[in-house]
Amino acid sequence: TLSGAAASQAALAWLGGGALAAGGSGVAGGSALLALAGPVGWGLAGATLLTSIILFARKSFILKQQKHEELMDIKQNTAKVQGLCASITSVLDKTRELRENLQSQLQGSLRFYGCDYTTLNESDKGELAALVNNSKSLGKLMTEEIGQAE
Repeated sequence: TLSGAAASQAALAWLGGGALAAGGSGVAGGSALLALAGPVGWGLAGATLLTSIILFARKSFILKQQKHEELMDIKQNTAKVQGLCASITSVLDKTRELRENLQSQLQGSLRFYGCDYTTLNESDKGELAALVNNSKSLGKLMTEEIGQAE
């Protein structure tokens, strides 16, 4: 119900912890509290801002570190894929060469179709043995595993 200067003085006394007679700091204590509110508020705002900047910088550093680790993983995987690609190319080249040799050996060995193996001379038997060995080699090459699963 107070108004004007009386209301202001009462509010200051209340902020000061009550009247001097009641054991509070009175109007002087309330005025001192209001005077400190500005610098304290600025101090709290500054501390909050500083904390926010530190947390942002830390998070930024952690994200940068995670990106670096992911980039290194990608580079390692790229190197593995390139190694596998070289292995696949090597196996394909060997397979192609062996298949072409086998095909020409088969064409040359068709003349033995229906012949009795025991009647063949050693050179002809060697030619058929080479055909069998190359067929086995091609079969083994076709089942060769490339790389290792991780």
